[in-house]
Amino acid sequence: MDFNSLKKRFIIFLILIAILIAGSGAAGCSKKSDSVNLHILAASSLSAVLSDINDLFQQSTAGIKITAIYAASGDLAT
Repeated sequence: MDFNSLKKRFIIFLILIAILIAGSGAAGCSKKSDSVNLHILAASSLSAVLSDINDLFQQSTAGIKITAIYAASGDLAT
């Protein structure tokens, strides 16, 4: 496995962890709701990979809608 492949896998792993943490926090809310909306901020360079992950995640979960917002890393940091 080359470095770029490992880097992609690590980024995917971090994104999945972030989604799980956000989802578990939303599920613990006291207000009952049929759906949850998650907004994920990501660097523009991750748009292709994150789009695939979002599709897979939404197919495997019910009631969770993910909105990905892509921008330059510097813009997201501010």
